[in-house]
Amino acid sequence: MQSFGQKIRTFRKAKAKLLRQAAADLEMDQATLSKLENGILLPNTRILQKLSEYYTVPLEDLKTPAHAEKIVRDYGHYEQIQEVIGLVKELLESYEPKPKE
Repeated sequence: MQSFGQKIRTFRKAKAKLLRQAAADLEMDQATLSKLENGILLPNTRILQKLSEYYTVPLEDLKTPAHAEKIVRDYGHYEQIQEVIGLVKELLESYEPKPKE
């Protein structure tokens, strides 16, 4: 499974764009795009949307690995993380969103 950064680097190379070209097209600093591709920085919603449109990929294809990496960064050090993930999986099986009022 590719990380978020690997995914967007793969998309950029498939478009045959240099980092500086893609950054300019995205109206983003080259250093920011480099940090995203190298896993140093995780994207916010606005950046995810821009990347999705630029690389013409579904937003969910970018959101999923980005959110997964955020969870690992935020909670990966937690000793019981595997147990927590198992419990979350169980809870999700019976999860039913509450209707919005």
